[in-house]
Amino acid sequence: MTLRLEANYNNTALNNDRFSEAFTVQPSATIKQTETLLALVSLQYRSENYFNDVSLGQDPLVRSRDGWNVRTGFDQFWLFNTRRSYARLSYHYDTQRSDGSDWDYNGHEVGLGVQTPLWAGITLDVNGSYYRFNYQSVNSFSCCTDARGGLGDLNLDPASPSFDTQVRTDNRFTGGIALSRDVGPYVTLSAGYVHIRNHSNIAFFASLSRP
Repeated sequence: MTLRLEANYNNTALNNDRFSEAFTVQPSATIKQTETLLALVSLQYRSENYFNDVSLGQDPLVRSRDGWNVRTGFDQFWLFNTRRSYARLSYHYDTQRSDGSDWDYNGHEVGLGVQTPLWAGITLDVNGSYYRFNYQSVNSFSCCTDARGGLGDLNLDPASPSFDTQVRTDNRFTGGIALSRDVGPYVTLSAGYVHIRNHSNIAFFASLSRP
C-alpha cells in the first residue's frame, strides 16, 4: 500500500476579474491487489470562495455560492500489455454544501479510461465520465428563464405558479482524448481534446457544452 497526501490552492480569473478561489486537500491510498490489479481510494475536501457571485436583485441566501465539498470514491486499474497499459473504472460520490441553497447537491460520477503506448514513445489516453447532480433545493432560476433558456422576468410574483417550482437535476457527459510523449527526464509534451455536455431540467443550465 502507498499513502499520499495532496494539497492545492487554485485562483480563477474571469474577464480579468477574480472569479473564485479554492483550497483542496486530498489523502489517498494505492492498494496492490494482484500483479495486474490496483485500486486507488481517495477522500477530498475542498473549500470554495466566489467573488461577486450574487446576481443583482437576487437573495444572497439563495444565490451565494461559497461553501465546501467532500468527495470520496475509488479508481480500479487493470494492467495489461505486459503492464505497460491499463484500463480504469472509477466511481465517486460527492456532497456540496454552500451558503446559498441553489448550489447544494449530492453527486455520483462513473468514469472509464484506457491508456496505452503507441509508437515512437507516444502514449494514448482515452477517457469518459457520466456525472449525475441531484440538487437539494428548488432553484431560483426556475422562475426566471424563457423558452429560449435566457433570463426572463426577474420580478415575478412569488405567488405565481411558475415561481421557484423546480429542483435542479443535471446530467454531465465528458469525453477526452490525449497524446503525450516524454522528451526528457523532466519534460512531457501533450495535446488533447475534452468535450463536456451538460443536460439540465432547468432551461438556464440546459445544453451547455464546452470543448
